[in-house]
Parts: sequence; structure tokens; C-alpha cells
Amino acid sequence: MGEGTHIHYLKGSHFQSLGTGPTDMMEKHKEEDYYGPKMVSFGPYNNGLPELRMVEEFKPKVFTMFVSRSGKDKVFFYYMILKVIDQVRNCYVGVSRDVYDDGALAEMMLLDACFTIYIMKISMGDGEKSFHFYQHLGMAASKFAFRDMYLLENQILLWVIELSINLIYGNKEEESM
Repeated sequence: MGEGTHIHYLKGSHFQSLGTGPTDMMEKHKEEDYYGPKMVSFGPYNNGLPELRMVEEFKPKVFTMFVSRSGKDKVFFYYMILKVIDQVRNCYVGVSRDVYDDGALAEMMLLDACFTIYIMKISMGDGEKSFHFYQHLGMAASKFAFRDMYLLENQILLWVIELSINLIYGNKEEESM
């Protein structure tokens, strides 16, 4: 079995590696496209694909919605992610400063984390966010957005999502999720 690419994540105080899937299995099923996102990219591996542009253009609206409800400004969120950007970068294999400078990677993490929280809220029955999603992307898009969250190569770090939840809501929201 061939080697796959790897994603690292923080477990306790150690970084662990998450595999994205064996390369030979991915090649065998490539024509069926089980591994590529259809609607939304999470993390750096599929970011910037033209076919995902619609949601990429929508993510800043979701980020603005969360920021406005937090009582903090966008610069605060950006700064908090920049403080941990080296840890973020170390979790993704092949994400060099040549591909994404610290600012671009921090912005991607913020937008992707907020969009992940947004999708989680929709899955928990948040009618306001569901309506907002359907209004901007359509009802059929939700099926693909949920599917894309589970792809092995389409990952955002759980601790970045947790940090974002704490920045937006404080610890009270984390307890209700």
C-alpha cells in the first residue's frame, strides 16, 4: 500500500499525524472522486480551487457575522490566530511560507474555522443560520457542504475551531456544543 500525505494535529502536548489516505487507493478511486471537495475547502490542501469559489466568497460574510456577534473586531481574531500560526503551519505537511505567508494562512484558518462552526450550528438546528445558508448558497448546497466536512484531505485543526469558538462565544458556547 502506498504512502499518503499526512496532517498533524495536537494531542495533549504532542503533535500527531493524521493520514489523508493511501495514495494507491486514492488513485484507484480517483475517477469516482471520493476524496475531492465538491463545494467547500477546509484547510490548505484544496484551498483556491476555482470550482469552490462560490463558498470561498461566502466565508467572509460568515466570519463577519460571527465577529459582529462577539463584540470584538476582526483584528483581534486575526491577531489571536497569528499568535499560534507556527503551530498551525507545523500541523500541515507541505504548507510552506512560499505557498501561504503567515497572514494568508491565519486568514484561511479564521474563515474556515468560522465556516465550520456555522455548518455545525446548522446541523444542530439553528434555523437562522440555515435560512442564511439557503439564501446565499441554496438548499442543495448543504448536502455537499456537510459531505466536504468529512473528507480526509479537507481538514481544519480541531483546536483552531475550539480557539475560534472560545474567541466568539467564550466558554459558555463550548459547553452547549
